[in-house]
Amino acid sequence: MKEQKLSIFDLCLKITSTFEGADFSTITGNFDGMGMSVGILQFNIGTGSLQGYILNHINPMAYNFPLPIMPLIKLPKDQGLVWFKDNCLDVAGKIKPEWRKAWKEFLVRPEVIQLQKKACDRYFQRAKEIAGALGFSHQNARAMAWAYDVAVQSWSLGISPPDPNREQALNILSLYGPENFMLWQGNDLSNDQLKLIIASHLRALKCRPQFRNDFFIRKCTIAVGTGIVHKTRHDFKKLFTEYL
Repeated sequence: MKEQKLSIFDLCLKITSTFEGADFSTITGNFDGMGMSVGILQFNIGTGSLQGYILNHINPMAYNFPLPIMPLIKLPKDQGLVWFKDNCLDVAGKIKPEWRKAWKEFLVRPEVIQLQKKACDRYFQRAKEIAGALGFSHQNARAMAWAYDVAVQSWSLGISPPDPNREQALNILSLYGPENFMLWQGNDLSNDQLKLIIASHLRALKCRPQFRNDFFIRKCTIAVGTGIVHKTRHDFKKLFTEYL
């Protein structure tokens, strides 16, 4: 049976979440003092994003948690964080197995996935603005995936749309390490790809120096369709060809 084609919105979520190492069911613990972070945007208790985007929009009594989670909804976020640490974490600060299982099941409920997607929509709308500013249609899957990743990481664009100059793009590709250059240089690049490669470089120059290399490689991996990001090889070519 042929796999159903992703919407451009879902494609954007899929690509960026692949880089982030998170999906709708991801749970990370109290490494940052936020209690736990969950889902595709790593909503957490300490900042109130889990409450604001998810828990305030559900009936907590409809889900099978070890204890009622009403305090997370009713209490101020700092007190809610204390409640979570007292009840859901063990003495080592790790999420108790029964709570991890309950949260995992909760996060993949269809209505909770929809709430997570709704929270992502602000980045998708921003991606439309970014893609449009570069002269791309909102139906251009590659450009929208690129713009969504910019929106999630940086929100702003801050560059003028470049021309699709092949020589300039190839020179740029050689600046970011031999490992990816070997993957990138042999590709038959379209004008859209050339433009996004140059835009990746120009936008990377707006980042702090220590982040420029990572920013460019991630964006260029979307632009070209393949690349190695933090030692992991990604190949998005098949995803993009579905839209051609």
